[in-house]
Amino acid sequence: MAGARTGRWAAAAAAALACACPLVAGGERSAAQLTAERQSFVVVMTDDQGPQAMRALPSVRRLLGGAGVTFENAFASYPLCCPSRATFLTGQYAHNHGAKGNTRGSGGAYQSLEDPERNLAAWLAAAGYDTAFVGKWLNGLRAPRAAPPGWELWAGLVGAGGEGLSSYYDYDVFTAPGKSRHFGSAVADYQTDALTREYALPFIAGHLADPDPFFLWLSLHPPHDGLGRLDGAGRRCSRGKPNERGGGQSAIPPPRYASRFVRARVPRPPSFDERDMSDKPGFIARRDRIDAGTREKIDRSYRCGLAALLSVDDAVAEIVAELRRAGRLDSTTIVFTADQGVLSGEHRLRGKNFPYEEAIGVPLVVRSPAVEGGRTIADPVANIDIAPTILDLAGATAPAELGRTIDGVSLRGSIEGAPSLADRAILLEGRKEGLRARRGLKVRSYVGVRTARYTYVEHRRARVASRAEGIALEIGAGRTTDRELYDLRRDPYQLSSRHRDPAYAAAGRTLAGLLGKLEDCSGPGCAIGATVPGPRR
Repeated sequence: MAGARTGRWAAAAAAALACACPLVAGGERSAAQLTAERQSFVVVMTDDQGPQAMRALPSVRRLLGGAGVTFENAFASYPLCCPSRATFLTGQYAHNHGAKGNTRGSGGAYQSLEDPERNLAAWLAAAGYDTAFVGKWLNGLRAPRAAPPGWELWAGLVGAGGEGLSSYYDYDVFTAPGKSRHFGSAVADYQTDALTREYALPFIAGHLADPDPFFLWLSLHPPHDGLGRLDGAGRRCSRGKPNERGGGQSAIPPPRYASRFVRARVPRPPSFDERDMSDKPGFIARRDRIDAGTREKIDRSYRCGLAALLSVDDAVAEIVAELRRAGRLDSTTIVFTADQGVLSGEHRLRGKNFPYEEAIGVPLVVRSPAVEGGRTIADPVANIDIAPTILDLAGATAPAELGRTIDGVSLRGSIEGAPSLADRAILLEGRKEGLRARRGLKVRSYVGVRTARYTYVEHRRARVASRAEGIALEIGAGRTTDRELYDLRRDPYQLSSRHRDPAYAAAGRTLAGLLGKLEDCSGPGCAIGATVPGPRR
């Protein structure tokens, strides 16, 4: 049975790689095919947003989800900024695209992306699409000599605003090699508003009379933390001065939303400040309990992040309205998602790059032409699937000189109501910076599998003689130091790892076998589905 399912997933992946629409009899394409091939695409991506923050996005839920589909189990395979965005651009897992972290010292950053000219924008440009990127790019590109390949318009944040603790005000946007446009501290310069108004909306409006299809990626900053300005919103969402580094800033909302969500408190599920951490790996279990000051910081980050997301909700509503004015709404697929989620005290952790639900979970809402709206889909999907889905809907393929082996599968069938493939296995992977040890360096990483019911993870540690060797080290290298296995049906908060429970021995063996296939997979070999046995009674 498992082999049959694996074959079905491999066939789906092969179809995603060869998704050009066939010719009808007589060599002419049908009207439906022409409509599908000329579809346009808008992707709106937020930063550090888990699905629970969708409460701050009523327009997204109504205009996109109400008229499209919402994927309830969407994941970032590597829950960290640069690797996740590179996965979206390439349709590949991080072990294949090469961006293994956020910094060059960790084997990551945009400069580590292999074959950067082979990306979704370049493939669509070769198929006749106008392409535009606006906003927060992959980490590391602070002063580009030229726009990254594939983009007709590239209005990326550059300088100090392009990475690290970014700025909601006083930032620069690339205009040409060696040139940028500065936005200051006026109310109108609030980053989400300015990027939408000055770049995204005019790009769409320019296609009122232009018949070419287009692809727009709008990459927005909320609810990530960042510098603000000296106003009520900035002071509310900072510990110190909101316009100076080191001010303890959270996300910064625009002035019009300065008083929104002021009493919101981060959800406190049973995993929040988890009491018994004995089942967790030692380097996590040794973390201190969350004190009152940290709780206050977590709550401030949550409520300010929600308020900042209201500006994103405005941007999506404006984009939908502009698409309608341009006569393109009914021929445009709109995708809303995030680069990864974020932990807010669960398992005593804050941040991302951990293989837990709050970090890997992302929103994924898709409004697409001729799709029945208001549906939810429970199948496990991941950010590796977005690029092949767009290619499939566009009826496009990558030219040979720009080819790249895609690891994800097209979700077109799911979007259009095809039978479920709920037995999918998705790879989880990530690694930390090299840490100094008594001799040489040690590099920690993890690899795992997420299925509809289970999460299985192996934590690895490798010792290397030099930083250069550590940078070159593959994700998952070294010996396994810890394991985790969670039955999400019985334990959705991941409180009790079952990796030592004899009742889950068969499930553990099956999941470990899936991991063995996935951690070095490529192309159709990454499209794996299998039946994992339940616990022995």
